Amino acid sequence: MMVEVPVVAYNLAKFAREVQFFSVGTNDLVQYLCAADRNDPDLAPWYKGYNPGVLHALEHIIGTCGVLNRDVSVCGEMAGDPLYTMFLLGIGVTELSMSLPQVPLIKKIIRSVDLKDAQKMAQRALSLATGTQVRELFKTSVEQILGKELTYWTTKLS
Repeated sequence: MMVEVPVVAYNLAKFAREVQFFSVGTNDLVQYLCAADRNDPDLAPWYKGYNPGVLHALEHIIGTCGVLNRDVSVCGEMAGDPLYTMFLLGIGVTELSMSLPQVPLIKKIIRSVDLKDAQKMAQRALSLATGTQVRELFKTSVEQILGKELTYWTTKLS
């Protein structure tokens, strides 16, 4: 079952009676949580995956699926964005679905990260008050792994 709207995200136990697998569609979930259409030029600036509310929702979804013993994957832009990889690993995500060109970079990050460090970074991100603080933490964390390669890859993937 796709988790793309808040009502599903916060009622997983009810849906888990009927399904064995959840997939978090980050594009739509972020859009609905932020009440901002990413395709509308006036609203797009409010569409932010690094909004603290979005991060808490993701942590809730992944944690709840673990408690319910249900498989969960993450798809959408966040799954293939190197800035989110450590956070997603840190909250317990083990399956990501992304476009083929993004796979080498995300694999490199995953192979370079100690899971305990990712968990610490995720907890730190969840304690921050603003999206700007979260984005800076994510960027700094990935730059430590990739250095200048981050600029190359983010330009290539754009």
